[in-house]
Amino acid sequence: MDQDDQFIGRLFTRRQALAVAGRAGLVIATSGGWLTAAEGRGPEVHLVASPSLTQGPFYVNERLQRSDLRAGSRRPSITDAIPLRLDLTLYASATREHFVPLPGAQVDVWHVDALGVYSDEPRGLNPEDTKGENWLRGYQTTDGHGRVTFHTIFPGWYHGRTTHIHFKVRYLRDGTTPATFTSQFFVPDDLADRLYKNEPYRPRPADEMHNQGDQVYRGTLPDGTRVGRIMTLDPQPAASGVGYATRFAIAMVTHPHPSNGGRVRRRA
Repeated sequence: MDQDDQFIGRLFTRRQALAVAGRAGLVIATSGGWLTAAEGRGPEVHLVASPSLTQGPFYVNERLQRSDLRAGSRRPSITDAIPLRLDLTLYASATREHFVPLPGAQVDVWHVDALGVYSDEPRGLNPEDTKGENWLRGYQTTDGHGRVTFHTIFPGWYHGRTTHIHFKVRYLRDGTTPATFTSQFFVPDDLADRLYKNEPYRPRPADEMHNQGDQVYRGTLPDGTRVGRIMTLDPQPAASGVGYATRFAIAMVTHPHPSNGGRVRRRA
């Protein structure tokens, strides 16, 4: 498996997430609607997770600090692709019973273009050599409300993987200890297959990889929950009438908690 496909940190199971929600008043988003033990008391989130704590500072490429991941590219597989706005919100546990917006966190996002090509990868891992190029890669720092916005494109697909978007969250816990959470977003198969009928995308054959067959999507938590079920975005037509927009909120548990999340188990 590619190094970029490795998870860093822990995801909370549904039961664990609801236990946290009960203490902190979080509203947990599920495919069946909003669930909470204390309706309206706290922020709405789609995921509860805990980061991995590391030693030393993390590397930052300041040239990639940008909101528009398409900037500077003349590739038709980017300029002619379907726009996607991604709004992310981060919260962190101030105590076991209280979550607050997480400002100053670095959020990195990267994914393929409409033809399934990554930037800054050699031929072999990619259909073409794109070393030294940095399109569809970048990071933003969360504002005082814990929010970042990325303007990008709906990603294409490539053989062996379903449609996905990589992201990484890095921040200093208590101002001193580096904390990292790395995962992937997925999208509904029916939406992806519909959009892939448009240029410059390639139609995705039925026998190519879709969500239920993808080894990362099929990864499981200790309670059997598939990772993909809690990491799937819900893109909707943008208010501007051009492209799609989606949002996702994450609650990062950085204080000791009886339910401190579970590691993802891979499915072959």
